[in-house]
Parts: sequence; C-alpha cells; structure tokens
Amino acid sequence: MDRTPDHYEWDIGEHTFDNSEANSDSPRFLIALVDLREFKQQPDVFVLPPSVLAVYAKKTIDEKYGGDRTKWKRWMYHPKIEDLANFKNDWTPLLNVTGP
Repeated sequence: MDRTPDHYEWDIGEHTFDNSEANSDSPRFLIALVDLREFKQQPDVFVLPPSVLAVYAKKTIDEKYGGDRTKWKRWMYHPKIEDLANFKNDWTPLLNVTGP
C-alpha cells in the first residue's frame, strides 16, 4: 500500500476570512503555512496570497455545505501537494513587500 501523502492538511479557522484584506490580494496581507515535516527535516514554508484560501473556502462551502458557511464546523485546508508546488519555499511575495 502506497502511504505517500497526496495533500497537506492545515486548520485555517473561519476567522481567517473575516478580515476584508484576507479576501483580497492586498500586498499587506499574506498567509504563511508551514509543513514541519515531522521535525525530521527543515520545514517547508508556503507564502500564499489570501485569494488562494478564499477560493478554496468558497468552493468548499458551495460544494460540501450548499453555500451555508455555518455548516462548516472545522475549517481545514486540504490542498493537493502539486497545487502548492509554486508556493513552496518561495519568499517572493514577502520580499516584494519588504525588499531584499
């Protein structure tokens, strides 16, 4: 049996989307998710524009909960590994705001 993971799992919390900047691609608001890799290797960091999570949340609410966000009790983000490949250890979004 292949036990190679095909996705990540993060608790993102409903309140991530309560901030108006979290629902836009404001350069002042970025989301960093960390894969600790079971503390056996250097962690991987994913710096995302908030729209990535907003699109995921909208799709999840619409498809799984019939558009009713109150039915989503535990806000989890389960992206496929390949869907985050371009964000893995890419600090460009942060450097664009802070400079080198």
